[in-house]
Amino acid sequence: QASLETLAIIAYNQPITRAEVDQMRGVSSQHIIRRLVARNLVKASGKSTLPGRPNLYATTSDFLDYFGLSTTINIQK
Repeated sequence: QASLETLAIIAYNQPITRAEVDQMRGVSSQHIIRRLVARNLVKASGKSTLPGRPNLYATTSDFLDYFGLSTTINIQK
C-alpha cells in the first residue's frame, strides 16, 4: 500500500523530488522509491535546482503499460 501511495504521488506531481514525496507522505520514502526504480515504474528524470541538486522522479512507459494508460498528464504547478 505504501508503494502504491508513493507511486500515485509521483505520477500526479511529476517531476518531484524524494523530499517532496516524504513531506506529502509524512514518512521517509527512500526505500519505496528505490524499489519502484528497480521495478522500472519510476525513473530519475533530471536534477532539481534546489541546493544539493536532488533527483527529480517521474513515471516510466512501463508504468503506463502496467496501468493501461496511453499518456501522462502534465499539470503546470
